[in-house]
Amino acid sequence: MPETPNHDYNVPNAGAEDWHVPLNENFEQYDTDIEIRDEASRRGDYDPKQGAKFLETDTGLVYQGDGSAWVPALAYGRYVPADSADQTGNIVFGHPANSVGSDAVGATIGGGGTAANPNTVTGTFATIGGGRVNTSGGANSTVGGGVINRASGSNSTVGGGRGNTGNGENSTVGGGISNDVVGRGATVGGGSGNLAQEEHATIGGGLDNRALKADATVGGGNANVARGFGTVVSGGDTNQADEAYSTVAGGEANSTSAPYSTVGGGHINVASAEKSTISGGVRNEATGGYATVGGGEENTAEDFGATTAGGYQNRASSQGSSVAGGTKNVANGSDAAVGGGHLNGASGYRSTVGGGPTARVGS
Repeated sequence: MPETPNHDYNVPNAGAEDWHVPLNENFEQYDTDIEIRDEASRRGDYDPKQGAKFLETDTGLVYQGDGSAWVPALAYGRYVPADSADQTGNIVFGHPANSVGSDAVGATIGGGGTAANPNTVTGTFATIGGGRVNTSGGANSTVGGGVINRASGSNSTVGGGRGNTGNGENSTVGGGISNDVVGRGATVGGGSGNLAQEEHATIGGGLDNRALKADATVGGGNANVARGFGTVVSGGDTNQADEAYSTVAGGEANSTSAPYSTVGGGHINVASAEKSTISGGVRNEATGGYATVGGGEENTAEDFGATTAGGYQNRASSQGSSVAGGTKNVANGSDAAVGGGHLNGASGYRSTVGGGPTARVGS
């Protein structure tokens, strides 16, 4: 092939196109050798289509532009030529330090990166939109942007933010800071320091929340934990749903420690028996199966099907017993009832005290 006058350009010696003029005009500013490659000119495993023409430099870079603002776009070793017959090419824009792994095909880096903080794609058909120090390592994974984000699970997505990781297959982090999704199909919408650990676990946002079992959900809030399978903490602060399918709707420092138990809200309420319920209030406890505390303060429903509707320091301590309200009332006979008042007690089977002070009904 003949050489051009002011650079060691190699150009085709057949065909109607005179390559000397465009090469001289567009590349005279560069101190490098330029070559138009054809099918007879191969480099390593480079395999162009029949009759195709390719632009390559001896520095391994392919440039694109209009001659006045050429920028390095793709580099051999970092991409598969888009014209390859049996593979899809990789596309790398942004800083030249951005890179695609040697085994990746169909990978894309849209931009961003710096010399010290490049973006890296190692997964097949993986994508990074921009930002810096982002890594997309899972097949078909995506990092939209941000900084120090990583999508390592196949089909995982990190939308942006800082320091987020999508480790699980099909997992998603929308954004935020230092969120981690480990489980398959798990999701963290945003916030900071949240963890969705097992399969299909979900955290909407907030701070330092944990969804630790499969299908567990934390809507938001601060330092809430959905620890059991299918548990839900909707929000609030330092709430815990520990056993399967239990729920804390909100409030502060509430907990459910038995399957299917529920705390609606309030402060330091504990539903510790299966299918027990506390609607709200402060320091209430439902310790019997199917037991209910409606609200109030320091009330207890201690046996199967017992109910304390509200008030202060009332106890329904026998099966089917109930206290409607008042203060310091006790229903400790089976199916016994106290309507209200103060210091009343119903201790006999199906005994009843309607109200008033210090009334006692026994067997």
